[in-house]
Amino acid sequence: MILIKITDEMHARKALGYLAGRFSFKTWANGDIIVPEDALAHELSRFESVLVI
Repeated sequence: MILIKITDEMHARKALGYLAGRFSFKTWANGDIIVPEDALAHELSRFESVLVI
């Protein structure tokens, strides 16, 4: 699992919409999201505001 932070709210909504139903993930109120490694290898990597922590 990889911890990421999406710095832009618009991209965060798009990313969460993409993740829903495709991958398991967990979000926190501070904007951190934990995703499986496979999620980064797919479409999620196209969001320029994703920071891998």
